[in-house]
Amino acid sequence: MHLHSLKPLAGLLFSVLWLSSCGQQDVSNVKVIRPSQEETSALVADLAAGRPHELRAPTGGPSTPLTPGQMSAECRSFLSMYGNTIKHDWIEVPESWDDAKSPKIKVFYYYRKDTDSSFKDPVVFFNGGPAGSSHSSYSVLQGAASQHNLSFVYLDQRGTGCSDGYPVEVTATGMKRLQQYASRSIVRDAEAIRVKLLGEKQRWHSFGQSYGGYITHRYVEEAPQGLTGAFAHGSSLMADTIEWITLRLLSQKRIVEEYFAKYPGDRDIITKARSQISDKKCFTDEESTICGSGVLDAAVILLAFRNSWPTLHSNLSRILDSNGRINEAFLERWVSQLVFGVFANNAMPASAIWETENGIDPFDATDISYCHRVTQRLVERGEKPDTWDLNECRVLGGLKSPFDRLIGAIEKRDTFNLQNVEQSLSKHAELPFHLYAGEMDPVVPIETFTEEVKQLGERIRFTQFPTSGHEGFYTEKQVWKDLVDGHK
Repeated sequence: MHLHSLKPLAGLLFSVLWLSSCGQQDVSNVKVIRPSQEETSALVADLAAGRPHELRAPTGGPSTPLTPGQMSAECRSFLSMYGNTIKHDWIEVPESWDDAKSPKIKVFYYYRKDTDSSFKDPVVFFNGGPAGSSHSSYSVLQGAASQHNLSFVYLDQRGTGCSDGYPVEVTATGMKRLQQYASRSIVRDAEAIRVKLLGEKQRWHSFGQSYGGYITHRYVEEAPQGLTGAFAHGSSLMADTIEWITLRLLSQKRIVEEYFAKYPGDRDIITKARSQISDKKCFTDEESTICGSGVLDAAVILLAFRNSWPTLHSNLSRILDSNGRINEAFLERWVSQLVFGVFANNAMPASAIWETENGIDPFDATDISYCHRVTQRLVERGEKPDTWDLNECRVLGGLKSPFDRLIGAIEKRDTFNLQNVEQSLSKHAELPFHLYAGEMDPVVPIETFTEEVKQLGERIRFTQFPTSGHEGFYTEKQVWKDLVDGHK
């Protein structure tokens, strides 16, 4: 969202989350299987592309962490599907670019075999997340990139996909190590790949969606000398993180009403289903737990992509059986795929990256989701968020995980700063920066772009799309026109 931890999706996602405890006793626990990374990637790709996706019982992923260099099932599946049509390789980089003694990790990158071997004006694409691989984005983008004769290079951001996995130790040390997996390190990895593929002098365009848009902002700040252009969709910078999240929830309230105008019967389904899920009913997998009817609020993830609304409608129609009672088996699939598969995907890395780049100092370990403070602001504005049909904070504030207590280990911040981006663009006036927003995007809403557009002014080219959501990075013709024009 983002599903950028608190700024979720897969872009894709988007994978989001801020976790706090249920704190309930005498609960009924339902054990569910967490989807594999491959299954989550397929779900995100279908949502982004507007393909129908019926929530299915997951097969589950491996319960043991990968060792360095070990290929994940998701990676094997990706190479099995696309290996004959792509060229790929790994580059070895330090886990910490600022520490010569840092352990080495491998970062995976690839491009289509039919890409121009000269790499004339290539585009490096950064997918959403954080903590999601590029594979779902590739399945969505490959056709359009070829159609427009654009040379795209993809990389699995460190820790994801076919790159070496994240540090997995659930300790303060492990949490601190994860700070090295945020956007600044990803940009340095990309620069190393650029030099390896193109040479020191040739530059490329950076194109990022959702969290990938944040990486593009960081690229402009960190290494503008490597760029000929910057393109960011569904990614906005604000100084006040609490206000950013507040605007996000208000946009979701607005877009939910748009959805119910199209599917009016779904409001009644959600209301009836919510009344049948006790606060003491908890769902758990090997990593996380969530209690109560807040599991239904995961529907906001399907609202994120305007073209996935029919999928949301189809799945909501299965929440209740023909007698108006909860379909327990389907509800478990819903929780497994949407709550644990998307919102809690790679929870510890996503949380560490979010807190590093967007956290509030001093960090309040009693409000990991920041939702208490967001709710307070909403109430001060006359809102009644507890009465909303859908409220993302009921998911974010309801999830709990063993690493919650470790968030406090994140002490060193590397937050985004609009002034740094502005200064870099001022020094590199030749560098065009295109920023895009969808008015139907409840993940990174149009309302959050005002501050950035005002401050950066004529240094950026801002376009807002009235009918698309978080999927506009590939559906909007203007984005592709700008990418093509950038090669002229």
